[in-house]
Amino acid sequence: MKRWLWVALGFATLIKLYLALYTHGYLDVAGFRDHLDKIHELGVGAYRVRGAFDNPFNSPPPMIHVIKFWGWLSQFAPFGFWLRLPGILADTYAHSFSSPACWLNCGPTEAISGPYLE
Repeated sequence: MKRWLWVALGFATLIKLYLALYTHGYLDVAGFRDHLDKIHELGVGAYRVRGAFDNPFNSPPPMIHVIKFWGWLSQFAPFGFWLRLPGILADTYAHSFSSPACWLNCGPTEAISGPYLE
């Protein structure tokens, strides 16, 4: 039974990666792409202008570097893929330690707290 849960988690992760790679995504992808264009054009001045959807750039300053890095990575895969990848990886990590598979492997205490609190 444990193996099937891990296979299901892996299959779900592959489906999410496929969808992130081959679909455009929601309007947040276009919004962040617009923020990237404003960052390239204005630098930190991107905080002073509104985006294409009249949305302000309201991310913390370190996100400028992350968004620029995703922009650089977009020469290898679509920008939307890199925007959605951290969420997919976090979701996979969270499900691997809060799923019944972890309860069967490591017990309820570790499944709730995670291995990083040991």
